[in-house]
Amino acid sequence: MTQIPKPNIPVLRDVAVTRYEQRSPKFYGGIEEEQSIPEGRVILGKGYRDIPQPIDREISGGFLRRSTSIPTLKGRWLFGGPLWSHFGHFFTDCIHRLWPLVESPKAYKGVVFLAVMGLENIRTDAHLLAAKPPPYLDELLKLLDLENINVEYIKHPTIIERLAVPPAGTGLQAPVGDFYRPYLRHYQDRIAEKVDVHIRRAPERLYLGRSHLLRKGGILGSSYWEKALIANGFYSATPEAMRLPLQLGHLLGAKTVVMDEGSAAHPTQVFDRVDTEFFMLPRRPHKIGMNPFENMIGTRAPFTNLVERENMVKLPDRYGGMSTPAGLAVYRDPRKVFDDMAARGLLAGSFDAQAYVRAEDADMSAADCNTPMIAQKRRALLVEARAQRPQNT
Repeated sequence: MTQIPKPNIPVLRDVAVTRYEQRSPKFYGGIEEEQSIPEGRVILGKGYRDIPQPIDREISGGFLRRSTSIPTLKGRWLFGGPLWSHFGHFFTDCIHRLWPLVESPKAYKGVVFLAVMGLENIRTDAHLLAAKPPPYLDELLKLLDLENINVEYIKHPTIIERLAVPPAGTGLQAPVGDFYRPYLRHYQDRIAEKVDVHIRRAPERLYLGRSHLLRKGGILGSSYWEKALIANGFYSATPEAMRLPLQLGHLLGAKTVVMDEGSAAHPTQVFDRVDTEFFMLPRRPHKIGMNPFENMIGTRAPFTNLVERENMVKLPDRYGGMSTPAGLAVYRDPRKVFDDMAARGLLAGSFDAQAYVRAEDADMSAADCNTPMIAQKRRALLVEARAQRPQNT
């Protein structure tokens, strides 16, 4: 596969693992604390976002009943890490330990993934009982010629006879390991073969928006940008309505992608390098050097963030929080954003300030919230931002 030295893959024997429980901002669980090793931690930048916990190997039998041992998986398994049904985090956090299967798929009985409780649709015991791996896991494994690999989805404490724990090739806000690049190239080549028809039919200019997801965070004015981009030859796609092979084909086949900040471009995490040029309309005012998309996409493709943080105002999310990705963004000077995009050939014509205000109002209505008080705060911040706009905006 590569002349670059590959990292060692430690093997833990008779190790206990369990699901992760997300209690913001950390994930508790995974490989038991006693045998936890760096290779098995959940990466966040240069550190970790998980806290390993002790795991009780006995299940209490209750009143007058004998305790029993937790179940055991026999054989040699590959540790896949966390697995949850958030499309973006699936690609940033859940797939980057599969690389040993490229060369040695028969060396393992299968892959062990750990459920994550406290995120998305797994918040109660009933949710956990019904939980299954997301459908795009099967789609991805098939595209990578790994569809015959057994997947064990762990929800409760389990002992694994032998667990191989490969270091993740990358992770959230983390660089791509040098050893991992050839594996990403292998993934990209396999995918390109499988989705060739979608690549050939892909729109040359693609817009990935969030006007349909404003309740979960977005940009007030996004409906204006969508119409302006369509008027200049962009095809507006709704990723949630597309199967994974079509999404990957679009990302490989398009020459230019403009995206609202979100998960739609995260499938690029299975690419090495592509020529597609990405431009992002942000919904969070990232600090210089702290934009995760610049790291995740910019290490694989040409990437430009279209709006400086000084040109952004944050509005609360639907619960009133100001620090979550589900908040809203207002651009202080949307005319400047328009002119910059026009200078790059992304837009044509002239900026319509009145139409932009109408779009902001419509988007605000679409981004409903939980209480009138939150709605009032959002409106006040929007009015304040508009009052600070240059006279010609």
